Amino acid sequence: MRYSAALHGEFTSLSEIAAAIVDQNAQGLACVEPSVFEALGIKMLGHKLLLSKGIVALASRPDLRLM
Repeated sequence: MRYSAALHGEFTSLSEIAAAIVDQNAQGLACVEPSVFEALGIKMLGHKLLLSKGIVALASRPDLRLM
C-alpha cells in the first residue's frame, strides 16, 4: 500500500482518521480536511478521491462515532 507508512506515521487510530471529515454532507474532496492529503503526500486526484470515500465510510461506522 502506497500510503500505509504515511498513514501509520500521521494517525494513531482509526478515530483520528475519521475525524478528518469537515463536512459529512459535502461530496468528493470537499468532505475531508485538505491538510490530510498534504500530510500523507497524496497528489493524484484519483487517490485523493478514493481516500475521501474511505474516510467517509470509516466515519459512518457506529463504533467510531466521535460525538
